[in-house]
This record gives sequence, structure tokens and C-alpha cells, in this order.
Amino acid sequence: MIKLIAFDNKTTLVLEKTKKLSLYLCGPTLYDHAHIGNLRGPILFDVLIKLLKTEGYDYRYYQNITDIDDKIIFQAQQKNQSEKTLTDYYFIHYQKLFQDINMLIPEFIKVTDFIPEIINFITKLLQKKAAYETDDGVYFDTQKIQYFHSASTKPKHLSNDLNKINLNKKHFADFALWKKKTSGKKWASPWGVGRPGWHTECVGLIDKIIGQTLDVHGGGNDLTFPHHFNEEIQFKTLYSQQPLAKFWLRNGFVNFAETKISKSNPQMLNKFLTKDFIQKYSANVLRFLFYLSPYHQDITLTDKLLTYSQHLESKVTNIFIQTRFYWFLQTKNTIYTLKEFDSKWWKKFLVCLKNNLNTTQALDVLIKIIKKINLFFVKKTNNEAFVLVNTLKKCLDVLGIKIQLISWDQQTLNEIKQWQKHLETKNYVKADCLRKILQQKKVLV
Repeated sequence: MIKLIAFDNKTTLVLEKTKKLSLYLCGPTLYDHAHIGNLRGPILFDVLIKLLKTEGYDYRYYQNITDIDDKIIFQAQQKNQSEKTLTDYYFIHYQKLFQDINMLIPEFIKVTDFIPEIINFITKLLQKKAAYETDDGVYFDTQKIQYFHSASTKPKHLSNDLNKINLNKKHFADFALWKKKTSGKKWASPWGVGRPGWHTECVGLIDKIIGQTLDVHGGGNDLTFPHHFNEEIQFKTLYSQQPLAKFWLRNGFVNFAETKISKSNPQMLNKFLTKDFIQKYSANVLRFLFYLSPYHQDITLTDKLLTYSQHLESKVTNIFIQTRFYWFLQTKNTIYTLKEFDSKWWKKFLVCLKNNLNTTQALDVLIKIIKKINLFFVKKTNNEAFVLVNTLKKCLDVLGIKIQLISWDQQTLNEIKQWQKHLETKNYVKADCLRKILQQKKVLV
């Protein structure tokens, strides 16, 4: 049983195996490379999806791709490119990150592939008298929706929009469903040439592709209002107050020096592009960095936190270096074939993740397993160590941690055999020299 709990403890969802689950994550707007904060949501969902697969759930996992937006149009004009050329470029790089970070690929949904469906969604809102047309577009009429006035999240956020008054709107809180445009990428509609509003893109896609209440809808905490809020009221308007999602899985920000890392801050963005981060450190370090904090809390990136994440990767890597070495000494085989694992430790690990994706507790379990493995190796009870190594590998697979060791060439194999022979003949001086060589090659810890 997998249980998700909202950070305010007001909403709990138990995921059951009796139906195919639907999961949807708000994806990127393709006008620049993704920074590490952009990947916190996808990595969180990746852990959830891997857990679902491990536990035998049936599911569909979607992620939208916003490939039309004012920022995209601006960037395309700055680079003298078409919007499609720009977004195709960044989409290729975004997909590569999924491969580089060892993430399962969702069903990507591009907004521009579903413009007719979004137009149809807006038409249904107009037919419900929940929207109105103006000179510059179509707007959702928040004053006619009782849910808008009663929603607990609305009052504390609305004041932020007071400086965005549009005289075409009936009320400052009304938001665009369709924007009439004369420049940039645009489509014909019953209300004139233009493109959809951001808050209608996601819910329009969900309405078309899933057609019912989602099990899990994800995104950053910053999307709670107005984006997720406005999605919800559109869906509830059309479907007799049915919720858009049973559970909202929202992740915290990634901050540096108390400043949120975002695409709107060029200096910050260039410093923390994901592609550069994983090249400088690794995908594993990025994952460990995220797992050290509860997913709904903000992370402040510090040297101490980064160093500890690197330390965790090093501890895990060293376990597999030792395992391969001792396995070879014991079996004379470079291919590790043992399959047995410790079900007790495996269950301890799963219990942590099943309880609201508690990666911090899951890491505590991994550290305990690593300590026991090292103790077994010291005691030379290698078979017990190997069983726990298999358990560790299963846990790491769910967390998306992938350890790649350098292959041994024939010279390395000969050096290992010579080292072993020197030990047997008690020629410790030569054995120590070879040991240093093997340590430099990361064959031995």
C-alpha cells in the first residue's frame, strides 16, 4: 500500500492496485535549458513511478510540454528562429536529461499537438456561461464560480495580482483562456487568431487525454496558485464540482544563497543548468541532493550539502568496487551472478518510500545496509555481504541510482592475480605496490 500525504496533512491518498492509475506532471516551458530546480519534480515522479512498477501497479504517466508561450516567442525572435526550431532544440536536450539521469520516460504531451482539443475545452466553458469573450481574448469568469470564492488558497494569494489589472476583464482575477494575437505562433479559433492561455493548456490536455479526475497531479509549490488553482476551477465548472486530481504532489524549490533558482534569473540559471551540473558532479549526486530533504520542503544548496551528496555516491560506488573484486577472488569470474537478496532489509526500504515517498528515511536504511556490508567484508564473510549487496542494488534501482564501474582489461586481471600470488607467498612489499596500483585504477578500495 503506497500512501501520499499532503504537506498540510489535510489530504491523504492511498494508491490501490484495483485500477489503472493516472499521473500527470506539469512539464517545462521550452525557451531555455532546464536548471536543477526544474528536475526536482520529474525526479520525484520518477521515484514514484519506479515504486509503482516494483509493486506491480498499472498506470499511465503523462508530462506536458509547453511549446508555445510569450517567452518562447521572445527567445525565438532574439535568435532569429522559428518557435518550432527553438522548442525542438530544447525538447531534444530535455529528453536527453531523462536518459542521463536514468529516468523512465513519461508520455510527453506537446501543447501544440492539441490546439483543436483545447479550443473545444474553451467552447464548453463558454457554453456553461463560465467564460466571456473580449476584444483581446476569452476569459474565465471567476465571479460566477462559487468554488472560486470559497477556496481556502485564494485570499492570501490574490493580492499579488492587483497590479495586473486588464481593463478588458470584468474582474482582475479573471484569467485568459484564449489570447488573441497578431504576432508569433497562432491558430484560428471561433474567437479570432491567437493561442491558448497557460492555465487552460494543462487542464485542456487532461480533459482530452484522461477525461476524468486524475489520481495524482504534480508540479512545483510555486504552481499552487494561480496555475493549479485555475486548472481546478475550470475542471470543476465543467464536471459538477468533480476535482481535477485526487492528490496534488507538489515539490519544493531549490535555492542558492536563499534565492530561488529560476529561468528568470540568468546569472542563477547559467550557474545551475542541469546538463552542466551532472557533467561536473553526476546524476547520482543530483538525486542524492534531492533525497536528503522531504520532497515538499525547499532545498538550500550549500557546499556542505553538495559534499555530503558526493560522499554518499562515493560510499555506494566503493561497495560495488569491493564486491566485484572479492567476487572475482572467490569465483575467478568477472561477471557477478548472485541473485539472492535480504527480504527483511528490502521491506524496510520499501516501507519508507510507501510512506509518502520518504527518501530521507530510505537513505538511512541504505546507510545501515552499507555499514553491514563493510562489516561482512572486514570479517571476510563475503557471501553474507553479497546478499546485502543485491539488496542494496534493488533499493538503488528504485531510487534511480546507477553505478557504472570501469571495465577491467587483461593487464588489470593479471595484476590482481599477481597481487593474490604475492599475498600467498607472503611477499608483502610487492603486494602493497600492486595494491596501490589497483587502488589508483579503482579496482580496489
